[in-house]
Amino acid sequence: MMATLLRTLFLTLLFAGTTAPAAEDLAKQFSNPPERTKPRCYWYWMDGQISREGITHDLEAMRRVGIGEGYIGIIGGGDVKALTEPWWQLIEHAVREGSRLGVDVRLLHSPGWSQSGGRGSSPTRRCAT
Repeated sequence: MMATLLRTLFLTLLFAGTTAPAAEDLAKQFSNPPERTKPRCYWYWMDGQISREGITHDLEAMRRVGIGEGYIGIIGGGDVKALTEPWWQLIEHAVREGSRLGVDVRLLHSPGWSQSGGRGSSPTRRCAT
């Protein structure tokens, strides 16, 4: 009986200083989450239909809705062929704009739908600024 009373008293004192976060703090954290917890998205560059203006517009939209990272997936051919000099210039522009806006840019490892778990699928590569 005495041991139970002491245990109860100890636990009461132990947790007396512990309080749940205020509702306003939770709402504030939900409205402005830490960078590491922001959502990520796939950002498909379809059929080479990409431009500097379109990249900036996409990244601004990602930032506006709270996306923290965009994973560039290269799909198809089109006007701007993957891995050509003009394509690399657009990648560089995307990384710079992402840095300016606070949206991390990553690049999937190869053209196509490889990130869906098919043959040769591997993790993404982070683009340096």
